[in-house]
Amino acid sequence: MNGFQDESIHIKLIATMFQNMFPSINVATVDLSTIKRCVLLSLDPVNGFIEFR
Repeated sequence: MNGFQDESIHIKLIATMFQNMFPSINVATVDLSTIKRCVLLSLDPVNGFIEFR
């Protein structure tokens, strides 16, 4: 999750929602062969759009 460090309540709510929808990955210990899908989220601070990849 990139760009979700804003202290606004709606940004915190969105970040919490996405964090609870998907399990976190520990990149130091994960076995890459077990990952089938990965989600990348980025918040654009200029226009407020969320890029979901």
